[in-house]
Amino acid sequence: MFTPKTLEFLAINRLENSKTWYTEHKNEYIEYVQTPLLQLAAELTPFMLEIDGAFICDPKRNGMVSRIYRDARFSRDKSLYRDYMWIKFSRDRHAHPDNPHPVEFFFVFSPASYFYGCGYYETPTPVMDQIRKLILSRDEHFLKAQAALKS
Repeated sequence: MFTPKTLEFLAINRLENSKTWYTEHKNEYIEYVQTPLLQLAAELTPFMLEIDGAFICDPKRNGMVSRIYRDARFSRDKSLYRDYMWIKFSRDRHAHPDNPHPVEFFFVFSPASYFYGCGYYETPTPVMDQIRKLILSRDEHFLKAQAALKS
């Protein structure tokens, strides 16, 4: 799947920061970065759907699989390309407007590091207030979740 050439391509592409260089080496991107990323997403999909059947598992939707191109419009860093890539599993926030995709599982890697985990995003203030209340009152559901995490 991923090889040292994956990381090498990401590092060099970011250093070159050139559309000409990228175009000349696009086949390497497809072979060493994009294809393994899509394979990993496909292999994880059945397991992730067991966790939440509403997760988006189509790599072309909702930013599930990152693109190499950066959107630098609102960033100080005007580099053309990313040197990190990701896969994320979350719900479609447009299909659930009253309950934005609060839970997201992700895997991110770059030439320098990798990390993975689960996050709770875009949560409305009233929902967070209720969660804080459960934690501070030492609610039995919170305590069970905490015990499961510790085990």
